[in-house]
Amino acid sequence: TVGDSFVDSGGNIQTVTKDNVVQALTYKINNDPKLSIYIEAHNGQYSLDKDGNKIEQAPANTDHYLMIESKTAGIDGKFESRIIVDNDDTTDGTADNNQISNLVEKNMLKSKEANNDIHFEIFDEELDIDGGKIKSMLDNIDTTSSDNKFTEYKDMLDNFARSLSDISESYINLGDGNYVSGDQSTILHTDKADTKNIGLFNGATVETLTFNKSVIGNLSQEDLDYLATIQWNENINVDGTGESNTSLSKYLQKIKVTVSADKENVDYMKETQVAVTQSLQTNYDKYTKVNKDDEMISLIKYQAAYEANAKLITLVDEMLATILGMRR
Repeated sequence: TVGDSFVDSGGNIQTVTKDNVVQALTYKINNDPKLSIYIEAHNGQYSLDKDGNKIEQAPANTDHYLMIESKTAGIDGKFESRIIVDNDDTTDGTADNNQISNLVEKNMLKSKEANNDIHFEIFDEELDIDGGKIKSMLDNIDTTSSDNKFTEYKDMLDNFARSLSDISESYINLGDGNYVSGDQSTILHTDKADTKNIGLFNGATVETLTFNKSVIGNLSQEDLDYLATIQWNENINVDGTGESNTSLSKYLQKIKVTVSADKENVDYMKETQVAVTQSLQTNYDKYTKVNKDDEMISLIKYQAAYEANAKLITLVDEMLATILGMRR
């Protein structure tokens, strides 16, 4: 807030103005007991010395831009952020000149997407895996792979959890059953002074989503009336794109349908592969292996032929013996 105090990079106490708001935000984030565990703020882009120590962008007493960096590398350090800015110079032009808040999203030109490196190597040599079980395992580990369905499902669940947490955090009752829903929307609304805070859920991911049962006893009838409309509210930007607003119920159905459809496709592909494998195995056995049934039939046939030939030889021998006996 403009007028508050903060400690600048030189250790001096300063008053927050519009000219040092980035320095104030940097100090605020880095000294927050919760935020400072996970992220680190910088006034501009730092450089590294030969020992790897960070050197802040100069001059340090001038606002550059706010850079927020995760303290955890890779995908595990990925986070979402938003900053609400109240500008006294920006009003809605009404008779009351209500102050308008602005939502500052991350700068995509300067932001870095968290990534990982998943590969298979032997004796420090990376191998190219094009198929097989190993390829499937690598794809399911790599969170950036388009074939990793588990990450897709988790992202959808995270979207659901984040939206549920936001929409149950606060609201503004506009009357006649109309509401401004969610923490983000109420902060940006011109009637934000009428915001009712609930805080029923907290968390931005499915892993961190928590239910605050302690607030149940403090809910008013107005709060309950609002909460009753959450399930059917079809104007929720669940996936964060804003292209297709929907309701929490429909989005949850979408998750179930997506998982079910993918499972059916995988089952069908497995059945097809099993049939192809069996066909190939049959053809392989036909041309390279002995058919026990055919060989048994042949054995019986040759044995019968042998016995018939043996009987014929015996008969001829007896005939010859008879003829020789007659001559004597």
